[in-house]
Amino acid sequence: MINPNLIILYVDNPLESASLYADLLETAPTDSHPTFVSFTLASGIMLGLWSKHTASPTALLMGGGGEIAFSVTDEEASSCNL
Repeated sequence: MINPNLIILYVDNPLESASLYADLLETAPTDSHPTFVSFTLASGIMLGLWSKHTASPTALLMGGGGEIAFSVTDEEASSCNL
């Protein structure tokens, strides 16, 4: 059985997005470059933020989309602007 260990999100500006995710995840990036930032989560899964302008192969951002869901403890915590 194959276990995924990396989720990559294509973003406009990885460094800017990293600030939001660092606050949300309460952890600093493990690797940070202008075009790619990664976080290693407590579960061992990695979250990568890759510039949609430099992703290879080219990130075709047509239709579809995706979601990452975060469970929160109360309504106040859910008011975070993502």
